Amino acid sequence: MRLGVTYNVYDGEELLEASARSVRAHAAHIVVVYQLVSNYGEPSRPGLELMLQSLLDRGIVDELLRVDPVDIPPGEARASVVSKDAPRSEVGNDPTFATLNEAFFLELKKREDGRRCCAAAGCSHFMSMDTDEFYLHDQLASLARMMEEPNPTTGRLPLASVATMRLLFKDPRWELLPQEDTFKVPVICVCDDAYPLKLLPNWQMVVDPTRRIDCAREDVLIVPRDTCEMWHMSFVRRDVSCKLRNTSNRANYGAVADSASDPASKFLRDFEAWQPHMTPIHPHPVWNNFYKSARVLSNHFDVDLDTCCDYCLRPKAPLRCARCQAVRYCDAGCQRYDWKTHKKKCGEGSAM
Repeated sequence: MRLGVTYNVYDGEELLEASARSVRAHAAHIVVVYQLVSNYGEPSRPGLELMLQSLLDRGIVDELLRVDPVDIPPGEARASVVSKDAPRSEVGNDPTFATLNEAFFLELKKREDGRRCCAAAGCSHFMSMDTDEFYLHDQLASLARMMEEPNPTTGRLPLASVATMRLLFKDPRWELLPQEDTFKVPVICVCDDAYPLKLLPNWQMVVDPTRRIDCAREDVLIVPRDTCEMWHMSFVRRDVSCKLRNTSNRANYGAVADSASDPASKFLRDFEAWQPHMTPIHPHPVWNNFYKSARVLSNHFDVDLDTCCDYCLRPKAPLRCARCQAVRYCDAGCQRYDWKTHKKKCGEGSAM
């Protein structure tokens, strides 16, 4: 197996290096598909490209592909990226698919662009990931072996695999419980133009609609939790509010309104004070009622948000602001770039 990994990146870049390191030993090629403006028109952090170039220079990733938000395609073009097997319960009866979330079309395009980069690099299989997703080395190795063995049910090699997740919340050591087994995440899939990523192939399970290759349900391997699972640091990041404003399903979080009383704003206020001995919270009403407790684990992936560069968010930045000692930087360059913003918090002083 020659495995490729493709990341979609707009925010959460402070987790990207640690996530890429968790799969690097298995990946022959890692491509980052990134955008400087979100699907909703919000600019990324100014240091994003600087940090991505550092990852490329250090061999942590192998390719960068910048994309820009594009206009949503018209009905005929939309139909070309929706699976012919998409269930009517999910797409409706409109042949233009006007009822589907427009952000799904944008996300699918980026993921398919990344898959094609992996194919061009000669990869036989690929993983489509976000920056907040992590895998244990031995578990991913076990899954890779399973993908090269015939499925006992069909007698064929699997075309795709899905796993369950565990949710890390606010801190890379804090897990919300109970673990949830209904939602699945695609892990390793074949990288073949005969099986492109399309919207909503009928996999008959709850899976991200933008990460399914166009194959039948019987060719999807469901991986037991004790074999391989994804560690999801969905709310482990420096700016959770940015995630809520720009995620594809942001309407589920009440994050569109600007009022201080909207659900997302209340969640952010509670989030600042939350500790693992407290009742779990979540911005989505379903999950807010689902999780009952939390536990403290080891920091398996060595994620440390407190040492990130305040400009490019690269982890383990060695320098501190000499004036306030409150923020870190990779080097004097990042400190100079950030001074226009940081000086408002650092106090009076001349430019650095």
